[in-house]
Amino acid sequence: MKASKNDNGTTAKHFKIFKEEAELWISRLGLVDWSVYFSHVKDHPDALASMTANIPNRGVTINLSTDWSGEEISVAQLKETAFHEVFELVLARLSYLGECRFLSDEEIPEERHNIIRRFENLFYGSGKKKKKMPPRLS
Repeated sequence: MKASKNDNGTTAKHFKIFKEEAELWISRLGLVDWSVYFSHVKDHPDALASMTANIPNRGVTINLSTDWSGEEISVAQLKETAFHEVFELVLARLSYLGECRFLSDEEIPEERHNIIRRFENLFYGSGKKKKKMPPRLS
């Protein structure tokens, strides 16, 4: 798919590329402990996509905006946008914990190590048994 200016925004074909790339990174990063939903609706102004997470329920919606007015739409841009939203998910719980008023001493370091383990499994886990994530405290 060649890059093009698209006044009408993203299409079903664009959404398929976006979703497949996001699913690829969700799998590679081992984010299987989340219920992930995808949507393809108009998003916030100036947002190509978004990620909304319900941290306590481990549910997330990743949305590709239908409105990319004036933006170049290419396979590379769609894939990079999907990658960005998946990494929003990787950091979602850490961001949530940072906004909490009351935390136990272990919660931030625990989540930091969960994120590090995801990268260890991504870069060093090929062909080996993947490191398990510790049970959740909350």
